[in-house]
This record gives sequence, structure tokens and C-alpha cells, in this order.
Amino acid sequence: MSIQMRTLVHALVFLLGLGLMVGGIIAGKPGASVIGLCVAAVTLQQFIRWKGTRPPDEKKPPSA
Repeated sequence: MSIQMRTLVHALVFLLGLGLMVGGIIAGKPGASVIGLCVAAVTLQQFIRWKGTRPPDEKKPPSA
């Protein structure tokens, strides 16, 4: 998966979680708000962890 596609997927799932939170608050459904909060929090955590990992430097010679 390319970097742009992975970022797009993370953004869409995060926005889905925010939409569930807002929709749950407006509709008065606490279950939707809780699930939206969980989805948004997990997606944000995974995005931050993914951005923190870097691919290995290909210019470095392999160590013997």
C-alpha cells in the first residue's frame, strides 16, 4: 500500500469515528458516541505509530 493511500485510509476511518461521535451526540444515542470515540482513538494511535516507524535506510551497507 502506498504512503498516500495509507494516509487516506487513516484519515477516512478517523473521520468516520468523528462522524459517529457527532451523530451519536445529535441523535442522543450514547452507544454511537462511544463506538465513534473508540474508532477515532484507535485510528489516531495507529497513524501516530505508523508515522513513527521509518523504513530501513537502503543506502547503508548490510552489516556482516
